[in-house]
Amino acid sequence: MLSNEQIKVIAKKVNKKIDIPVIGEKFEEKIIIKALSKINAVLDEHLPEDFSSLLDDTKDGFEPGSFADLEKIKDNIVSFLNKKIDLPILGEKGERKLFEIVIDIIVDAFRKGEKLQVS
Repeated sequence: MLSNEQIKVIAKKVNKKIDIPVIGEKFEEKIIIKALSKINAVLDEHLPEDFSSLLDDTKDGFEPGSFADLEKIKDNIVSFLNKKIDLPILGEKGERKLFEIVIDIIVDAFRKGEKLQVS
């Protein structure tokens, strides 16, 4: 679903919002990239293929405001990921926070007029 470049972009965004105590930024980013690879594999297996094209195309996607329950959808995806993926270094609370941030970034890119900014 996500390209390696998209994973790196998301990792940088996530790294600005999350702090893993005791480890340096470079190692923290490596952990985030590893977690994103796991998230990507699960999403790739369970989401329709068409979703990945929405990450790069601003003319397609969900209409802004078209889902009144968008937060519920995000929460369902986060809960699903939390059941499927174990990241022992983060613990359950840290996992959930990481998943929430990642899913926010991805779902925001699914909106019409938006895309996952890859620089």
